[in-house]
Amino acid sequence: MPSSSESSLPPHNGSSEPGAEPLPEGNRPGHHPLLEQDKPLNRDPRPATIVKVEAERTAMAGAAAANQSPSQTRFPPRVAGLTGWISKVFTGGDRFAFVTVIDGELVARHGPWVVHTPLRNIRDVSFTGPYRWFKVAGPAHLSFSDHGITFATNRSRGVCISFKEPVTGIEPTGRMRHPNLTVTPADPEGLVRTLGLLADDDDYLAPA
Repeated sequence: MPSSSESSLPPHNGSSEPGAEPLPEGNRPGHHPLLEQDKPLNRDPRPATIVKVEAERTAMAGAAAANQSPSQTRFPPRVAGLTGWISKVFTGGDRFAFVTVIDGELVARHGPWVVHTPLRNIRDVSFTGPYRWFKVAGPAHLSFSDHGITFATNRSRGVCISFKEPVTGIEPTGRMRHPNLTVTPADPEGLVRTLGLLADDDDYLAPA
């Protein structure tokens, strides 16, 4: 037998007032619409702190990419002493003397002399120097012992880059080829480090 409290309840029509019209389904307590206006459709299940940190990292990476291209690295020469002064006469200044690593290619320029080769053609690199000034000062120099080519702007220290296949550079016809190139950048360690990271060769030998 139903209790007195149950018998006193009005018939269920969605309203507590006797004789009132039934409440619409959408207005009844506990109802949730298919689309709630104050909530995002695709909420990220991860904690808000993680989402914020990753968004900041993405923004920083985008800003860095806009200011600097990761595919190009330029190494200006170190110009010093009598060697540097004489070399400037032949190169036309630092603007025309540099080493660039760009899009899988090594480009070295010393005034009108240019060496251009893919990074995968690099066999190894090593630090060299000091040099005798009369063997490196001025224009590009050719070694009579191994036919290597030198682009030097100081006599103190440089980097020797050896190739799997000899490259052109000393003269415009391409008949003379060089098994190695010596350059004297302002940051020799940086050049060696960059070539060590980018050269496509399992046998690559970079100094520690």
